[in-house]
Amino acid sequence: MSSNPSAASPTTQPDCDILIVGAGLVGASLALRLAESGLRIGLLDRGTLTAAAAKPQNSGGSGFDPRVVALTARSQQLLEQLGAWELLKEQRLCPYEQMRVWEEDGTGQVEFAAREIHAPALGTIVENSLVLEALMARLHASREQASLQRRDAVRFYAERSVTALERSTTDGRPVTTLRCDDDSAISAHLVVAADGGNSRLRELAGFETREWDYGQKAIVTTIRAQQAHARTALQRFLNTGPLAYLPLADSADEPLGEHCSIVWSADSGRADELMALDDQDFGAALNTAMEGAFGGVVSVDKRIVFPLRQRHAKRYVQDNIVLAGDAAHTIHPLAGQGVNLGFLDVLALAEALEAGIASGRHPEDPLIMGRYQRRRMGPNLAMMALMEGFKRGFADQPPALRWLRNLGLNGVNRFAGLRKALAKEALGA
Repeated sequence: MSSNPSAASPTTQPDCDILIVGAGLVGASLALRLAESGLRIGLLDRGTLTAAAAKPQNSGGSGFDPRVVALTARSQQLLEQLGAWELLKEQRLCPYEQMRVWEEDGTGQVEFAAREIHAPALGTIVENSLVLEALMARLHASREQASLQRRDAVRFYAERSVTALERSTTDGRPVTTLRCDDDSAISAHLVVAADGGNSRLRELAGFETREWDYGQKAIVTTIRAQQAHARTALQRFLNTGPLAYLPLADSADEPLGEHCSIVWSADSGRADELMALDDQDFGAALNTAMEGAFGGVVSVDKRIVFPLRQRHAKRYVQDNIVLAGDAAHTIHPLAGQGVNLGFLDVLALAEALEAGIASGRHPEDPLIMGRYQRRRMGPNLAMMALMEGFKRGFADQPPALRWLRNLGLNGVNRFAGLRKALAKEALGA
């Protein structure tokens, strides 16, 4: 990494006002949100930056993407604003109306229902790849519209990875130049790192993080059950980690199918044992763990597994580089909040930029960046602490603590007001 102030001429203008690195859900949605800001926006990714490239590579016989997201109402609103939600409705998404949570050792359980909070759904389950495909389609449409109107469009820098960065100044403003593996160089006044939990840009820029390994791995796949899921999500806390059944829509016209996405977080040793099973035995293990939910498992798709690690950057902003989404924070998937937190980052960063620019400030202005950091760091840390509390609270514990835990779950279930409050919080309402 170089920080030579003479790396750029005082008269040389950078390629972009804002360069977004990473075209996942967070990066693509931010680029789309800023497309009509009047700023020169760039989007850099190692992929091809086409809608077709978003299609899953690890889907099994069912054709479902094994990675899904439980979108909150706030996330849905963002996607509606970006024009992506209408495209998703033409694909397949599954609003879920009920959720049941219970644990392995005991009788404690709590049930949530959308009707109790006068909402159409508690959230919407949709495959990651479908969301990304919709965002990329809207980005391409935005670029075509900009070309017709003879104005700047979002610039694509596809199929390249960042290898180094250099810092300089132009007319008294900071400039960061990214060197890529194809020997190209792209410069910008503000660079947004949206390149995921293992962010290369975060590493190159020298951001410090607090992180720890959960000692768990998450197994994700798609199953077909004997019975329809009735738009119900299930979560059971096992002694070795939580297991979730997330309902999927078979098509745009059939939201009441038998397919569910599975997210099974287990201690690493147990996860390795589960991954070593054949499909039939894995299905049997699922049936045992979920007490035969939805009539039992009929078929299991290809499984993928990944280690679980919690990570949070000590700062979201350094000089003219800012972190967003998983590059800033990663959390346990037990509540499916990772993508939703990333979308909230997008909203906060876009709104801070829009307000700052309206008042005559440059995008990289420390006041703008500080506003974004203050708005998002506290809520992200609070959600991370909550997920850590859930993870620890439902770990294998002495009988007395298990009794208290069951008492707490049943107490929540009995008190409608508390149950409604928790449901609204989860919904993002």
